[in-house]
Amino acid sequence: MKIYKVEFLVRKQGETNYFIYIEAKNQRNAKEAARQIWEKNHCSHMFHLTAKSANLDHYKIDTFYRIREY
Repeated sequence: MKIYKVEFLVRKQGETNYFIYIEAKNQRNAKEAARQIWEKNHCSHMFHLTAKSANLDHYKIDTFYRIREY
């Protein structure tokens, strides 16, 4: 299992970027796991999902973080 960083957009009252670290076999499984976790707690849809191999810095696995754009 590898760690993947899944980034995506949510369009609800504008666009908001989020990311989550997921432990999965491949990128496809990481995206699907992120989608399932998101849909358990949120009603907005995810768009433009990207997953790439990552090192876990100081973030927790399976926790969503908002990307702040200034």
